[in-house]
Amino acid sequence: MLISYRPININKAIVLIFYDERLHDLYSMGDGPRGGQQWRRALLSIPDLLSGSVAIICIIGLRISIVEPGSMQFISMLNYMMTMLSQLFLYCWCGNQLTIRSELLRDVMYLSPWYEQSNPFRRLLWVAMERMKRPILFKAGHYIPLSRPTFVLILRSSYSYFAVLNQAQHKDK
Repeated sequence: MLISYRPININKAIVLIFYDERLHDLYSMGDGPRGGQQWRRALLSIPDLLSGSVAIICIIGLRISIVEPGSMQFISMLNYMMTMLSQLFLYCWCGNQLTIRSELLRDVMYLSPWYEQSNPFRRLLWVAMERMKRPILFKAGHYIPLSRPTFVLILRSSYSYFAVLNQAQHKDK
């Protein structure tokens, strides 16, 4: 991958690292000094969405295959499925994009004119670059990574269960 040189504002890079630490505190298991417990309660819907989405997509797909195309029930279920898939894709795509950008941040920091700065600044930049060796990985519920492979895995699992249930339903007829 070729990275073009662009001057970077080092203060912005340090602010990004500061916010990364705050986001890590927000998603961490312990109570942070800034009330991480309250934020986690508000974000519980994301892991619920991801863990239950395989079953929901599968069941809605099965119901769509049963009802008559063009009926109001068909349209409403199709609308619900598209909304759910869009929401799921949005979380996974944004998490993936943030991870990709965090991987590039270390290289961009190195390409900055750090050698023209003072020694204390160089030490701070070194600490920031060491921290950026591990990319920022957003997770739902501290166990499900928000990424495109997760989205694809959910779709594949949903389709596998749908195919089994659909075959079992047609076998009964």
